[in-house]
Amino acid sequence: MFIFKSKNVLCGVVSVTIIMLLISTLTYAESAKINYHGYLTNSEGIPLNKTIKMKFSIYNKDNECEWNRERYITVNEGEFNIVLGKKITISEELFDGDHYMGIAVKFEDKYEQIELRSKIEKLTINSTNDVNVFEKIVLDNRSSSTGNSINEIQNKETVNIDKNNMKVASILEDNISVMSKTCDTTIEGSLRYNTETKAMEFCNGNAWLRLLTEKDVPVTYYMSCKDILDAGKSTGDGIYTIKPIGVEEPLQVFCDMTTDGGGWTKCGWIDELYAENSKLVIKESNQYINHSNLRNASFCEKWYTEQKPKGMLIHNLTEGTEYGYNQKIKVAWGNSPFRMYHYDVNHKIQLCENLTTGKVYTNCQYSAHTGWTDTSFSFTINNLNTGYSGNASKRLILGPTTSSNGNKQWHNFGADSNSKNISNSWTSGLNIGYLYMR
Repeated sequence: MFIFKSKNVLCGVVSVTIIMLLISTLTYAESAKINYHGYLTNSEGIPLNKTIKMKFSIYNKDNECEWNRERYITVNEGEFNIVLGKKITISEELFDGDHYMGIAVKFEDKYEQIELRSKIEKLTINSTNDVNVFEKIVLDNRSSSTGNSINEIQNKETVNIDKNNMKVASILEDNISVMSKTCDTTIEGSLRYNTETKAMEFCNGNAWLRLLTEKDVPVTYYMSCKDILDAGKSTGDGIYTIKPIGVEEPLQVFCDMTTDGGGWTKCGWIDELYAENSKLVIKESNQYINHSNLRNASFCEKWYTEQKPKGMLIHNLTEGTEYGYNQKIKVAWGNSPFRMYHYDVNHKIQLCENLTTGKVYTNCQYSAHTGWTDTSFSFTINNLNTGYSGNASKRLILGPTTSSNGNKQWHNFGADSNSKNISNSWTSGLNIGYLYMR
Protein backbone atom coordinates (compact mmCIF):
# COMPACT_ATOMS: atom_id res chain seq x y z
CA MET A 1 0.00 0.00 0.00
CA PHE A 2 1.25 3.49 -0.80
CA ILE A 3 0.70 6.28 1.71
CA PHE A 4 1.44 9.83 0.58
CA LYS A 5 4.11 11.61 2.60
CA SER A 6 4.85 15.29 1.90
CA LYS A 7 8.31 16.45 0.91
CA ASN A 8 9.55 20.01 1.38
CA VAL A 9 9.97 21.88 -1.91
CA LEU A 10 11.17 25.33 -3.06
CA CYS A 11 9.40 28.66 -4.00
CA GLY A 12 5.82 29.19 -2.77
CA VAL A 13 2.95 26.83 -1.98
CA VAL A 14 1.32 24.40 -4.35
CA SER A 15 -1.49 21.92 -3.75
CA VAL A 16 -0.72 18.31 -4.62
CA THR A 17 -3.19 15.43 -4.82
CA ILE A 18 -1.80 11.96 -5.40
CA ILE A 19 -3.18 8.44 -5.56
CA MET A 20 -0.69 5.60 -6.05
CA LEU A 21 -1.72 2.16 -7.33
CA LEU A 22 0.22 -1.03 -6.76
CA ILE A 23 -0.42 -4.53 -8.17
CA SER A 24 1.76 -7.38 -6.88
CA THR A 25 1.86 -11.04 -5.77
CA LEU A 26 3.19 -12.66 -2.60
CA THR A 27 6.63 -14.23 -3.23
CA TYR A 28 9.80 -12.36 -2.21
CA ALA A 29 12.96 -12.45 -4.31
CA GLU A 30 16.44 -10.95 -4.00
CA SER A 31 15.77 -8.11 -6.41
CA ALA A 32 12.88 -6.73 -8.42
CA LYS A 33 11.92 -4.78 -11.49
CA ILE A 34 9.19 -2.15 -11.20
CA ASN A 35 7.01 -1.74 -14.27
CA TYR A 36 6.06 1.92 -13.99
CA HIS A 37 3.16 3.10 -16.16
CA GLY A 38 2.28 6.79 -16.22
CA TYR A 39 -0.17 9.18 -17.79
CA LEU A 40 0.78 12.86 -17.94
CA THR A 41 -1.45 15.84 -18.67
CA ASN A 42 -1.29 19.59 -18.19
CA SER A 43 -3.58 21.38 -15.74
CA GLU A 44 -6.35 21.48 -18.39
CA GLY A 45 -6.33 17.71 -18.73
CA ILE A 46 -4.68 17.72 -22.17
CA PRO A 47 -2.30 14.75 -22.66
CA LEU A 48 1.35 15.72 -23.17
CA ASN A 49 3.49 14.84 -26.18
CA LYS A 50 7.07 15.56 -25.25
CA THR A 51 10.28 14.16 -23.80
CA ILE A 52 10.87 14.87 -20.11
CA LYS A 53 13.49 13.94 -17.57
CA MET A 54 12.42 12.02 -14.47
CA LYS A 55 14.28 10.72 -11.45
CA PHE A 56 13.03 7.73 -9.48
CA SER A 57 14.51 7.24 -6.00
CA ILE A 58 14.04 5.09 -2.91
CA TYR A 59 14.87 6.65 0.49
CA ASN A 60 15.21 5.16 3.95
CA LYS A 61 13.47 6.58 7.03
CA ASP A 62 16.43 8.91 7.60
CA ASN A 63 15.88 10.52 4.19
CA GLU A 64 19.01 8.91 2.80
CA CYS A 65 18.79 7.83 -0.83
CA GLU A 66 19.58 4.12 -1.22
CA TRP A 67 18.56 3.68 -4.85
CA ASN A 68 17.91 6.03 -7.76
CA ARG A 69 17.60 6.09 -11.51
CA GLU A 70 17.37 9.01 -13.94
CA ARG A 71 15.82 8.59 -17.36
CA TYR A 72 14.73 10.67 -20.30
CA ILE A 73 11.16 9.53 -20.95
CA THR A 74 9.19 10.00 -24.14
CA VAL A 75 5.52 10.76 -23.49
CA ASN A 76 3.13 9.94 -26.33
CA GLU A 77 -0.49 11.11 -26.02
CA GLY A 78 0.05 11.34 -22.26
CA GLU A 79 1.27 7.76 -21.84
CA PHE A 80 4.74 6.54 -20.88
CA ASN A 81 6.24 3.31 -19.61
CA ILE A 82 9.50 2.56 -17.85
CA VAL A 83 11.03 -0.52 -16.26
CA LEU A 84 13.00 0.29 -13.12
CA GLY A 85 15.62 -2.13 -11.89
CA LYS A 86 16.85 -3.44 -15.24
CA LYS A 87 20.28 -1.79 -15.11
CA ILE A 88 20.52 -0.81 -11.46
CA THR A 89 18.89 -3.62 -9.47
CA ILE A 90 16.45 -2.97 -6.64
CA SER A 91 17.13 -5.04 -3.53
CA GLU A 92 14.32 -6.66 -1.56
CA GLU A 93 15.68 -4.91 1.53
CA LEU A 94 14.20 -1.67 0.21
CA PHE A 95 10.65 -3.07 0.51
CA ASP A 96 10.58 -3.38 4.30
CA GLY A 97 7.94 -0.72 4.95
CA ASP A 98 10.48 1.84 6.16
CA HIS A 99 11.50 3.09 2.71
CA TYR A 100 9.93 5.68 0.47
CA MET A 101 9.49 5.99 -3.29
CA GLY A 102 10.44 9.41 -4.61
CA ILE A 103 9.60 10.89 -8.01
CA ALA A 104 11.31 13.98 -9.36
CA VAL A 105 10.20 15.62 -12.63
CA LYS A 106 12.09 18.21 -14.62
CA PHE A 107 9.59 20.04 -16.81
CA GLU A 108 9.91 22.83 -19.37
CA ASP A 109 13.22 24.68 -19.11
CA LYS A 110 13.16 24.90 -15.32
CA TYR A 111 15.88 23.17 -13.37
CA GLU A 112 13.89 22.97 -10.16
CA GLN A 113 12.32 19.60 -9.59
CA ILE A 114 9.39 18.69 -7.37
CA GLU A 115 9.73 15.46 -5.49
CA LEU A 116 6.73 13.45 -4.29
CA ARG A 117 7.25 10.70 -1.74
CA SER A 118 5.15 7.66 -0.96
CA LYS A 119 5.88 5.27 1.90
CA ILE A 120 6.22 1.64 0.86
CA GLU A 121 4.55 -0.78 3.28
CA LYS A 122 4.49 -4.56 3.05
CA LEU A 123 5.38 -4.45 -0.61
CA THR A 124 5.59 -7.97 -2.07
CA ILE A 125 7.42 -9.14 -5.14
CA ASN A 126 6.34 -12.00 -7.36
CA SER A 127 8.39 -14.90 -8.61
CA THR A 128 9.30 -13.08 -11.81
CA ASN A 129 10.60 -10.12 -9.78
CA ASP A 130 8.04 -7.70 -11.24
CA VAL A 131 6.04 -4.98 -9.51
CA ASN A 132 3.46 -3.03 -11.52
CA VAL A 133 2.77 0.60 -10.71
CA PHE A 134 0.39 2.98 -12.50
CA GLU A 135 0.15 6.71 -11.84
CA LYS A 136 -1.50 9.74 -13.46
CA ILE A 137 0.46 12.97 -13.05
CA VAL A 138 -0.67 16.54 -13.85
CA LEU A 139 2.52 18.51 -14.39
CA ASP A 140 1.29 22.11 -14.41
CA ASN A 141 -0.04 22.03 -10.86
CA ARG A 142 2.18 19.18 -9.72
CA SER A 143 -0.77 16.95 -8.84
CA SER A 144 -1.16 13.24 -9.36
CA SER A 145 -4.03 10.79 -9.40
CA THR A 146 -4.42 7.11 -10.11
CA GLY A 147 -6.21 5.29 -12.88
CA ASN A 148 -8.54 2.36 -12.14
CA SER A 149 -7.36 -1.22 -12.16
CA ILE A 150 -8.21 -4.54 -10.48
CA ASN A 151 -6.59 -5.60 -7.16
CA GLU A 152 -5.88 -1.97 -6.35
CA ILE A 153 -5.06 -0.50 -2.95
CA GLN A 154 -5.48 3.27 -2.88
CA ASN A 155 -4.87 6.06 -0.42
CA LYS A 156 -5.62 9.67 -1.34
CA GLU A 157 -4.48 12.82 0.42
CA THR A 158 -4.27 16.52 -0.46
CA VAL A 159 -1.40 18.45 1.06
CA ASN A 160 0.18 21.88 0.78
CA ILE A 161 3.88 21.88 -0.02
CA ASP A 162 6.08 24.80 1.05
CA LYS A 163 8.17 25.58 -2.02
CA ASN A 164 10.59 27.70 0.04
CA ASN A 165 12.26 24.49 1.12
CA MET A 166 12.09 22.62 -2.16
CA LYS A 167 14.81 20.09 -2.73
CA VAL A 168 16.50 20.62 -6.08
CA ALA A 169 17.27 17.14 -7.31
CA SER A 170 20.82 16.70 -8.47
CA ILE A 171 21.64 15.37 -11.91
CA LEU A 172 23.63 12.17 -11.87
CA GLU A 173 25.94 12.91 -14.76
CA ASP A 174 27.89 9.69 -14.27
CA ASN A 175 24.78 7.53 -14.60
CA ILE A 176 23.61 9.43 -17.66
CA SER A 177 27.01 9.18 -19.28
CA VAL A 178 27.26 5.43 -18.72
CA MET A 179 23.72 4.94 -19.94
CA SER A 180 24.37 6.88 -23.12
CA LYS A 181 27.45 5.04 -24.29
CA THR A 182 25.79 1.85 -25.46
CA CYS A 183 22.28 1.19 -26.71
CA ASP A 184 20.92 -2.18 -25.64
CA THR A 185 17.68 -3.68 -24.37
CA THR A 186 18.27 -2.40 -20.84
CA ILE A 187 17.77 1.21 -21.94
CA GLU A 188 15.48 0.67 -24.92
CA GLY A 189 13.24 3.69 -25.46
CA SER A 190 15.72 6.15 -23.97
CA LEU A 191 16.78 9.44 -25.52
CA ARG A 192 20.13 11.17 -25.44
CA TYR A 193 21.70 14.31 -26.84
CA ASN A 194 24.79 13.70 -28.98
CA THR A 195 27.12 16.63 -28.39
CA GLU A 196 29.26 15.74 -31.41
CA THR A 197 26.47 15.67 -33.98
CA LYS A 198 24.33 18.21 -32.08
CA ALA A 199 21.28 15.97 -32.39
CA MET A 200 18.85 14.00 -30.23
CA GLU A 201 19.08 10.22 -30.57
CA PHE A 202 16.71 7.36 -29.72
CA CYS A 203 17.72 3.90 -28.49
CA ASN A 204 15.75 1.14 -30.25
CA GLY A 205 17.41 -1.63 -28.22
CA ASN A 206 20.24 -2.16 -30.72
CA ALA A 207 21.57 1.21 -31.84
CA TRP A 208 21.23 4.95 -31.33
CA LEU A 209 19.14 6.50 -34.12
CA ARG A 210 19.03 10.21 -34.92
CA LEU A 211 15.67 11.89 -34.36
CA LEU A 212 14.30 14.16 -37.04
CA THR A 213 13.67 17.78 -36.06
CA GLU A 214 11.48 20.51 -37.53
CA LYS A 215 14.47 21.63 -39.58
CA ASP A 216 14.85 18.12 -40.99
CA VAL A 217 11.17 17.84 -41.95
CA PRO A 218 9.83 20.94 -43.72
CA VAL A 219 6.44 22.08 -42.45
CA THR A 220 3.77 22.00 -45.13
CA TYR A 221 1.31 24.89 -44.99
CA TYR A 222 -1.94 25.07 -46.90
CA MET A 223 -2.54 28.15 -49.03
CA SER A 224 -6.04 28.98 -47.82
CA CYS A 225 -8.90 27.87 -45.61
CA LYS A 226 -10.41 26.15 -48.65
CA ASP A 227 -7.23 24.10 -49.13
CA ILE A 228 -7.34 23.07 -45.47
CA LEU A 229 -10.96 22.02 -45.85
CA ASP A 230 -10.34 20.10 -49.08
CA ALA A 231 -7.43 18.26 -47.44
CA GLY A 232 -9.69 17.09 -44.63
CA LYS A 233 -7.68 19.02 -42.03
CA SER A 234 -10.47 21.28 -40.78
CA THR A 235 -11.26 21.22 -37.07
CA GLY A 236 -14.11 23.70 -37.37
CA ASP A 237 -14.27 27.49 -37.27
CA GLY A 238 -11.15 29.05 -35.80
CA ILE A 239 -7.62 30.30 -36.29
CA TYR A 240 -5.39 28.43 -38.77
CA THR A 241 -1.90 29.03 -40.10
CA ILE A 242 -1.62 29.23 -43.88
CA LYS A 243 0.96 30.28 -46.44
CA PRO A 244 -0.73 31.92 -49.44
CA ILE A 245 0.83 32.08 -52.90
CA GLY A 246 3.79 34.45 -53.02
CA VAL A 247 4.09 34.81 -49.24
CA GLU A 248 7.39 34.08 -47.49
CA GLU A 249 6.15 33.90 -43.89
CA PRO A 250 3.11 31.90 -42.70
CA LEU A 251 -0.04 33.86 -41.89
CA GLN A 252 -2.61 33.30 -39.14
CA VAL A 253 -6.17 33.73 -40.37
CA PHE A 254 -9.68 32.99 -39.16
CA CYS A 255 -11.45 30.31 -41.18
CA ASP A 256 -15.22 29.94 -41.41
CA MET A 257 -15.48 26.20 -41.94
CA THR A 258 -19.26 25.91 -41.67
CA THR A 259 -21.06 28.59 -43.73
CA ASP A 260 -22.12 27.35 -47.17
CA GLY A 261 -19.84 24.34 -46.93
CA GLY A 262 -16.95 26.24 -45.29
CA GLY A 263 -13.48 27.11 -46.55
CA TRP A 264 -13.83 30.90 -46.18
CA THR A 265 -10.69 32.93 -45.39
CA LYS A 266 -11.42 36.05 -43.34
CA CYS A 267 -9.78 39.03 -45.04
CA GLY A 268 -11.58 42.06 -43.60
CA TRP A 269 -13.13 43.23 -40.34
CA ILE A 270 -15.24 46.38 -39.89
CA ASP A 271 -16.13 47.56 -36.37
CA GLU A 272 -17.19 51.20 -36.19
CA LEU A 273 -18.40 50.84 -32.61
CA TYR A 274 -14.99 49.64 -31.47
CA ALA A 275 -13.31 52.49 -33.32
CA GLU A 276 -15.89 55.02 -32.09
CA ASN A 277 -15.77 56.57 -35.54
CA SER A 278 -18.96 57.37 -37.47
CA LYS A 279 -17.01 57.96 -40.67
CA LEU A 280 -14.57 55.09 -40.39
CA VAL A 281 -12.76 54.35 -43.67
CA ILE A 282 -11.34 50.85 -44.04
CA LYS A 283 -8.60 51.15 -46.64
CA GLU A 284 -7.37 48.07 -48.44
CA SER A 285 -3.89 47.03 -47.31
CA ASN A 286 -1.06 46.03 -49.64
CA GLN A 287 0.08 43.50 -47.01
CA TYR A 288 -1.47 40.36 -45.58
CA ILE A 289 -2.50 40.89 -41.97
CA ASN A 290 -2.55 38.35 -39.14
CA HIS A 291 -6.00 37.93 -37.65
CA SER A 292 -4.88 39.40 -34.31
CA ASN A 293 -4.33 42.74 -36.10
CA LEU A 294 -7.21 42.58 -38.58
CA ARG A 295 -9.83 44.56 -36.69
CA ASN A 296 -10.79 47.61 -38.79
CA ALA A 297 -8.47 46.53 -41.58
CA SER A 298 -8.71 44.53 -44.80
CA PHE A 299 -6.48 42.68 -47.22
CA CYS A 300 -9.42 41.47 -49.33
CA GLU A 301 -8.27 43.32 -52.45
CA LYS A 302 -4.79 41.81 -52.20
CA TRP A 303 -6.30 38.34 -51.65
CA TYR A 304 -8.66 38.80 -54.59
CA THR A 305 -5.82 39.92 -56.89
CA GLU A 306 -3.18 37.37 -55.88
CA GLN A 307 -5.04 34.26 -54.67
CA LYS A 308 -7.75 34.21 -57.36
CA PRO A 309 -10.79 33.30 -55.22
CA LYS A 310 -14.12 32.52 -56.83
CA GLY A 311 -16.42 34.16 -54.30
CA MET A 312 -16.88 36.51 -51.39
CA LEU A 313 -18.89 36.31 -48.16
CA ILE A 314 -20.11 39.40 -46.28
CA HIS A 315 -21.30 38.71 -42.74
CA ASN A 316 -23.22 41.69 -41.33
CA LEU A 317 -23.17 42.05 -37.54
CA THR A 318 -24.65 45.54 -37.32
CA GLU A 319 -27.09 45.30 -34.44
CA GLY A 320 -30.82 45.41 -35.13
CA THR A 321 -33.01 43.33 -37.44
CA GLU A 322 -33.77 46.52 -39.38
CA TYR A 323 -30.09 46.57 -40.35
CA GLY A 324 -30.01 42.91 -41.32
CA TYR A 325 -28.17 41.71 -38.22
CA ASN A 326 -26.33 38.39 -38.61
CA GLN A 327 -27.26 38.02 -42.27
CA LYS A 328 -24.71 36.58 -44.68
CA ILE A 329 -24.56 37.43 -48.38
CA LYS A 330 -22.53 35.38 -50.81
CA VAL A 331 -21.26 36.90 -54.05
CA ALA A 332 -19.84 34.30 -56.45
CA TRP A 333 -18.19 35.17 -59.77
CA GLY A 334 -16.75 31.73 -60.38
CA ASN A 335 -14.39 31.68 -63.35
CA SER A 336 -15.44 35.16 -64.49
CA PRO A 337 -13.69 37.62 -62.13
CA PHE A 338 -14.25 41.36 -62.34
CA ARG A 339 -11.56 43.98 -62.70
CA MET A 340 -11.09 45.97 -59.51
CA TYR A 341 -12.38 49.58 -59.59
CA HIS A 342 -13.57 49.30 -63.24
CA TYR A 343 -17.20 49.89 -62.32
CA ASP A 344 -18.18 51.36 -65.66
CA VAL A 345 -18.15 47.83 -67.12
CA ASN A 346 -20.98 46.71 -64.78
CA HIS A 347 -19.52 43.21 -64.69
CA LYS A 348 -22.16 40.49 -64.35
CA ILE A 349 -21.87 38.28 -61.25
CA GLN A 350 -22.66 34.58 -61.45
CA LEU A 351 -24.59 34.33 -58.18
CA CYS A 352 -25.65 36.72 -55.41
CA GLU A 353 -27.51 35.07 -52.53
CA ASN A 354 -28.62 35.92 -49.02
CA LEU A 355 -27.58 32.72 -47.26
CA THR A 356 -29.58 33.65 -44.16
CA THR A 357 -32.95 34.22 -45.85
CA GLY A 358 -32.31 31.94 -48.82
CA LYS A 359 -33.11 34.68 -51.31
CA VAL A 360 -31.24 34.60 -54.64
CA TYR A 361 -30.88 38.04 -56.25
CA THR A 362 -31.29 38.45 -60.00
CA ASN A 363 -29.06 40.35 -62.42
CA CYS A 364 -26.30 41.01 -59.89
CA GLN A 365 -23.41 43.27 -61.01
CA TYR A 366 -20.12 44.73 -59.84
CA SER A 367 -21.45 48.32 -59.83
CA ALA A 368 -21.18 51.40 -57.64
CA HIS A 369 -23.10 54.54 -56.68
CA THR A 370 -22.23 57.92 -58.20
CA GLY A 371 -18.96 59.16 -56.70
CA TRP A 372 -18.27 55.85 -54.94
CA THR A 373 -16.02 54.21 -57.53
CA ASP A 374 -13.14 54.21 -55.07
CA THR A 375 -14.94 51.56 -52.99
CA SER A 376 -13.43 48.11 -53.39
CA PHE A 377 -16.43 45.77 -53.35
CA SER A 378 -19.79 47.25 -54.36
CA PHE A 379 -22.58 45.21 -55.94
CA THR A 380 -26.10 45.91 -57.21
CA ILE A 381 -29.09 43.79 -58.26
CA ASN A 382 -31.76 44.04 -60.98
CA ASN A 383 -29.30 45.44 -63.57
CA LEU A 384 -28.72 48.65 -61.62
CA ASN A 385 -25.69 50.19 -63.35
CA THR A 386 -22.83 52.24 -61.97
CA GLY A 387 -23.65 55.93 -61.64
CA TYR A 388 -27.16 55.41 -60.29
CA SER A 389 -28.81 57.82 -57.91
CA GLY A 390 -31.11 56.57 -55.16
CA ASN A 391 -32.50 53.05 -55.69
CA ALA A 392 -31.28 51.96 -52.25
CA SER A 393 -33.34 48.77 -52.44
CA LYS A 394 -31.15 47.65 -55.36
CA ARG A 395 -27.85 48.29 -53.58
CA LEU A 396 -26.64 44.88 -52.46
CA ILE A 397 -23.37 46.13 -50.97
CA LEU A 398 -22.04 49.71 -51.06
CA GLY A 399 -18.53 49.77 -49.63
CA PRO A 400 -17.59 48.21 -47.28
CA THR A 401 -13.89 48.98 -47.90
CA THR A 402 -12.11 51.45 -50.12
CA SER A 403 -8.95 51.70 -52.18
CA SER A 404 -5.71 52.76 -50.51
CA ASN A 405 -6.44 56.34 -51.65
CA GLY A 406 -10.21 56.24 -51.09
CA ASN A 407 -12.34 57.94 -48.46
CA LYS A 408 -15.64 56.03 -48.33
CA GLN A 409 -17.13 54.13 -45.41
CA TRP A 410 -19.49 51.12 -45.40
CA HIS A 411 -22.85 52.54 -46.45
CA ASN A 412 -25.34 49.83 -47.47
CA PHE A 413 -26.03 46.15 -47.03
CA GLY A 414 -28.65 43.67 -48.18
CA ALA A 415 -30.60 45.42 -50.98
CA ASP A 416 -34.28 44.75 -50.19
CA SER A 417 -33.57 42.43 -47.23
CA ASN A 418 -33.73 45.01 -44.40
CA SER A 419 -35.76 48.14 -43.78
CA LYS A 420 -32.89 50.54 -43.11
CA ASN A 421 -31.35 49.74 -46.47
CA ILE A 422 -34.65 50.00 -48.35
CA SER A 423 -35.38 53.42 -46.84
CA ASN A 424 -31.84 54.65 -47.54
CA SER A 425 -31.43 55.36 -43.81
CA TRP A 426 -28.41 53.17 -43.21
CA THR A 427 -26.54 54.89 -40.37
CA SER A 428 -22.77 55.18 -40.22
CA GLY A 429 -21.09 54.64 -36.88
CA LEU A 430 -22.98 51.43 -36.06
CA ASN A 431 -21.57 49.09 -38.68
CA ILE A 432 -19.92 45.80 -37.78
CA GLY A 433 -19.12 43.00 -40.18
CA TYR A 434 -16.67 40.45 -41.57
CA LEU A 435 -15.45 39.90 -45.12
CA TYR A 436 -14.33 36.51 -46.39
CA MET A 437 -12.94 35.11 -49.65
CA ARG A 438 -13.07 31.56 -50.98
